[in-house]
Amino acid sequence: MAITVSWSLTNGGTEIDSLDHGSAGNGTSSTVKTIHLRHNGVYSITECGIYIRAIPTGYAGDFTADADIAEILGWGDGADASSFGGMFLNLNATGSFPVASWPTLATKSVLSGGDTIGVALRTGVGDSPTSAVPVVTEMGCSVDDEVQAGSAPNVRFQCKFAIPPGESTLGARSIRMSLTYDYTS
Repeated sequence: MAITVSWSLTNGGTEIDSLDHGSAGNGTSSTVKTIHLRHNGVYSITECGIYIRAIPTGYAGDFTADADIAEILGWGDGADASSFGGMFLNLNATGSFPVASWPTLATKSVLSGGDTIGVALRTGVGDSPTSAVPVVTEMGCSVDDEVQAGSAPNVRFQCKFAIPPGESTLGARSIRMSLTYDYTS
């Protein structure tokens, strides 16, 4: 049985295909977006994780899809304050997305009780299905690595882009955020 996974801006809301984070200047972050996940299967989807990848078709940035993903992961790899940035996730929905759950240069992966609740996506962390950031109970799911069945389970996270202060190339970047999962009917 095929299922559909939906991403929306509200719990049970209209499915989104793309999301514009707007403009941000050097050393600043884009507007925070809250993303809700759900699916139309009868059973939970398991082994769930979030990762980013190059846009396979319909690229809408100013450079190339491969250059954008490499650059954004490179920002997450940044070793100093002038080069650190990228795609940030705050997974602590049950904690009302506190500021302390956002990653920083000193703490690129924020942990709580063994779960990652905040992360800067970078090389080896959220850059492929095998290194996907696990869906955790702090996101509103019943069990780690699962999204329960239902049209509005309220599994959610926040995301934003942080532009490194030392970035010298202006322009639009475009990436694909994906979910890896298993489903057994």
